[in-house]
Amino acid sequence: MLTNLGRATDRRHPQDGLLYSTLVASYFVLHSLLAEGLLDDADRDFVAQVEGSFSYVCSGPPPERLGNLLALHRAGVVRFLGPDTRFRRNPGAGPRFLPDSPVVVGDPVTADHLVDARMAQVTVPRVTDPVLRGLLADGELVAGTGASGAAESVFVVDGDNRAVGADGVARDGLFLVGPSTSDPVREGFGRPGQRTRVFPANRRVAEAVADALVGRPQKLSPASR
Repeated sequence: MLTNLGRATDRRHPQDGLLYSTLVASYFVLHSLLAEGLLDDADRDFVAQVEGSFSYVCSGPPPERLGNLLALHRAGVVRFLGPDTRFRRNPGAGPRFLPDSPVVVGDPVTADHLVDARMAQVTVPRVTDPVLRGLLADGELVAGTGASGAAESVFVVDGDNRAVGADGVARDGLFLVGPSTSDPVREGFGRPGQRTRVFPANRRVAEAVADALVGRPQKLSPASR
């Protein structure tokens, strides 16, 4: 972390910024091609690899926040557990959790509470929400193949993010938005001078919702699509 923080704040390493800009541009271009139907299923593995590289290099807190985190570590407030951390429950008295890493050697770490912030893989069969499970059972929702190619991993929606039922018909008044749908807008942020689908996509969905509420036929301009 110290090396990454030093390079991020040192103007003698412009190549780091160039790598970041290149990955961001590639991310936007690939998802624009996917949205326009110019890539087929065989290209999805490559897109997933670019996504992984983008997330590994470009995601994370800004340098100022990394500096704050390191300061908390030096003050003894934060302790890093290390890679491949395993969490075991303590069956006896005392602390409930016993985390450890096979890489970091030192005094054992114990904790009374555990907050799991891991982002689980999107997969419809694992959904536990009673509303979604009920809609699935009633045929109001149907599971489809996601961008990763995994079957039954996302909820199927149409071009206006209306939920598609088991009969293949879009449900008026039932909208789904986000990574758990068949049409997610992965570009969740915009950058100057670059195309991004998130703003026109949000506008399209907002107009579709408004039209559904007032019972008007949808009238979307080409620019909003």
